[in-house]
Amino acid sequence: MNRQMSAERIRRAVVTESNGTREAAINVADGERQSAVLRAEGEKQANILRAEGERQAQLLRAEGYSNALERIYAVANTIDNKTITLQYFDTLRNMAASPSTNSSSARIHQHAGELCKGPDRTEQGRARLDRPIARLFI
Repeated sequence: MNRQMSAERIRRAVVTESNGTREAAINVADGERQSAVLRAEGEKQANILRAEGERQAQLLRAEGYSNALERIYAVANTIDNKTITLQYFDTLRNMAASPSTNSSSARIHQHAGELCKGPDRTEQGRARLDRPIARLFI
């Protein structure tokens, strides 16, 4: 009877140990599954945030280009044809005045000088002519 009781205790110990091992394995597997799910959710959220950040950056770049083009358009609308023509003739006159020009350039220089000194040339026009077009866009 003593052996029977001892065998029963051993059997219960083995069953209890196997149940414990089984529960431990289940707990480990469940923990790994939850860890994988949380990792995947974290990666998904990170990808979403990166995409939103890139979208906002693109919108800001586009807005900046739009603002720059609006400023250029506004300045371009204030320039009249006479101003551009006068700047063109001033450039021709300056080119003709350089020592590397030939005699045909001298005629251009003379003609450009006459146009720039014409009767319809005002001080306001001269002030606008002295300011390069490129500086209007800054």
